[in-house]
Amino acid sequence: MLLRFPYGRGFLQTEISEEQLEMVSSQRVEPLRELGKAVRQSLNEPIQSKPLHSLSKRKKLCVIVPDETRACPTKKILPPVLEELKGCQPSELKILIGNGLHRCMSNQEMIEMLGENIIEEYEVINHVATDKRQLVDLGMKTSYGTLAIVNKIAAESDYVLGIGLVEPHFFAGYSGGRK
Repeated sequence: MLLRFPYGRGFLQTEISEEQLEMVSSQRVEPLRELGKAVRQSLNEPIQSKPLHSLSKRKKLCVIVPDETRACPTKKILPPVLEELKGCQPSELKILIGNGLHRCMSNQEMIEMLGENIIEEYEVINHVATDKRQLVDLGMKTSYGTLAIVNKIAAESDYVLGIGLVEPHFFAGYSGGRK
């Protein structure tokens, strides 16, 4: 069977057997009716991991959220995550907006995306990829020889948690996730 995946302005394709198709096909899943409840359950019963609240106490935590260009329901996912992280009694908890090369979000846009209560209670920072003061070179290179340069807040945190989604991208193939 020939599979085609959107990628850039075209497609990538590969031939797979019927047996392999079972491993890569998606099952139809009903939409979540109560997203907040599902997030809480996932946080309390993670797959092959301890719950977030079991992290060491008094650590620096950084939560990275996508900017407004992503269709992620951040406003519904973030509150139960922050509730769970409060159990860690962090010494510091910052929310970093993963803008990539997009423009910074205004305060009003942050309120709309995260909620006014979160903006008031937490330090929320726009990541600016071109601001060298926000970046730190980890002194490593990727397998392609690219320097590993990351946001200083994330690098200085004991734990970094990312919220996001993976979706087809109109010219980059797929977007989101750990990117």
